[in-house]
Amino acid sequence: MKLGKGLIELPEGSAMDDYLAKLEAEVIQLRRTVKAKPLDDKRLDAALAGLRMLQVGLETGDIKANDGGIGEILTSCGLHCGMNTLEVDRFINDLQFKRKQLFVTSKQASRPAPV
Repeated sequence: MKLGKGLIELPEGSAMDDYLAKLEAEVIQLRRTVKAKPLDDKRLDAALAGLRMLQVGLETGDIKANDGGIGEILTSCGLHCGMNTLEVDRFINDLQFKRKQLFVTSKQASRPAPV
């Protein structure tokens, strides 16, 4: 089976099952090894501001699921329905409430590491 105008040759039958199992194992391993960098105050505040803008856009109708713009990001190009205004609001509140537990604050980032 050829994918991408013949750029990648994929195996067929049971060889395909083995190939997919190997790819899945590699993805799982990558997820275990890749660690997200904690957000500092500046980045978290920007994300929260962006979420508030998303919420307003959804309320006013300027942003709609699968609208060819921000709505495409909201739904991951139609892979899911995306959040509504209430879900966005709850998400923002969760982030703000859990801020100290989840993220590095500017004061923590500027402190020297314990020896």
